[in-house]
Amino acid sequence: MLARYGRREIQSACKQPYLTWAHKRGDANMKSKFALAALAAVGAVVISGTLSAASDVKPQNAGAPFNASGYYDFEITFSSDGKTAVWASNRPGGHGGNDLYYAEFKNGTWGPAINFGPAVNSGVNEQEAAMTDDGQVVYFTRYHDPKDFLSGDLYISRKVNGKWQKAQSWNDVPELPALNTPDGEEHCPIFVHKDLIYFSTNRKGTQASDIWQVARKNGVWGKPEPLPGTINSPHRDHIHWNNLSKDKKALLVISDRPDGGSLGGSDEWISRMNEKGEWSTPINLGPTVNSSGNEICWVPTPDGSFMGATNRSGLGQGALHFVKGTVLTLQGFEADTAAPINIFKIQ
Repeated sequence: MLARYGRREIQSACKQPYLTWAHKRGDANMKSKFALAALAAVGAVVISGTLSAASDVKPQNAGAPFNASGYYDFEITFSSDGKTAVWASNRPGGHGGNDLYYAEFKNGTWGPAINFGPAVNSGVNEQEAAMTDDGQVVYFTRYHDPKDFLSGDLYISRKVNGKWQKAQSWNDVPELPALNTPDGEEHCPIFVHKDLIYFSTNRKGTQASDIWQVARKNGVWGKPEPLPGTINSPHRDHIHWNNLSKDKKALLVISDRPDGGSLGGSDEWISRMNEKGEWSTPINLGPTVNSSGNEICWVPTPDGSFMGATNRSGLGQGALHFVKGTVLTLQGFEADTAAPINIFKIQ
């Protein structure tokens, strides 16, 4: 599972028009301490609007090091080179609450889960992380109230001389927009390009957490605003780090909305952008991924699967699972070079 990847295409049992997904990308024109590096088309996943499969096709437990038996492991992301996985867990040996862990793929296998340590983790909940491909920067959400998952702020930590530095609020990093508010933000934002960021927020004007955007013009970050269209609902809607399509016109959404094909709890959905730049009402991905339980932050994996957390009946409570590419159409994940592919590079 999750081997080092190259060119591949796995046919699908899916119906509906396909979507092309990609990992993180950017360009190299941002002249600042956090410079966006040029990215090749490092990988794509094609996922139908609604997933359909035989009833015996079910998510499989990802096993070690991603899951610790009897504990909650969730919200995983992968670097674009496929060599690093980052996720949240409440397994023993941490610093309290949910901690962030990472594992590295070396010599054909995944190494052990490694805690980021006290510079990143604290006595409250750290989760929803993503690491840059050079392994020098991690972005994440810290929830100051362990019982309130709308109390989050966005943080960043950098590795210097092999040691993770004390995490900083996004609002304290001049090159980044000041997104944190007293109302709460969640989930690592999506960098659409160097001048546009999508993020999830509970600020005034939202409906129990919505997906917003902030744009930069002439070097100045503007005022955040909701994504145009009908992508947001009166219920909790949010996004995960690498779930924007390659053409930037399709987006995976995690939503608690009870209508429109919901199977219950938090489900995975897809929204599309129209010619006017408006986002459509999301379409439910269906029962291959979703259930009456909670499906949280599913992502494309380096080997052409689809992976995320579920607490559906019979699969354990809150463990990371994956659906094999025989159920989804998964194209690409091409690595044209063995060199790391970076989004943000510390100068």
